[in-house]
Amino acid sequence: RRRSGSGGPSSLLEDPRALEGEEASPRWDEMGVAEQVAQCAIRTIDYVRHGRHEERVSGGVAATERCVGCVRRLRRLLTAPEEAPIDAVIQAGLVPALVELLALPPPECSSHARPLLLALNLESSHALASVTAGTPRQVRSAVESGVLPRLLELLRGGAGMQQHQHQHQHHQHQQHHQ
Repeated sequence: RRRSGSGGPSSLLEDPRALEGEEASPRWDEMGVAEQVAQCAIRTIDYVRHGRHEERVSGGVAATERCVGCVRRLRRLLTAPEEAPIDAVIQAGLVPALVELLALPPPECSSHARPLLLALNLESSHALASVTAGTPRQVRSAVESGVLPRLLELLRGGAGMQQHQHQHQHHQHQQHHQ
């Protein structure tokens, strides 16, 4: 794995261990899988319900950092070589929370928060991919939680963002050559 020496928000996408610090997550290695899923559920659902709004008001990113750490832990549990705890994730109510986290950062998002929100989006996408690789009942829980419309919205938004970036770069290129 490539490590970034800066330790800043942009390194979150490069180094998945960046948020494994004491403050960002509990002592995962001291917990069983069921307890880890429960901790992820508590923190992630709380973030979806309260943390995002509070950080938009305060401008902080601590709750988002904690949520990225939890969703990353969840993704690792779901992709572990041993049996993935998909049923525990579903029973904990995490699937609708993960679906909620599938969103592009808003345009007014700060440059410090944007990499965190993109990391959260990426980790949520991977965790949901693992859930949808399960049994038909497990897939149905993701579908019933609204994952398909959210993914389509994300894909449309992602394409729109890429088109906007391309137009912006093209405009800058034209200005440079005038």
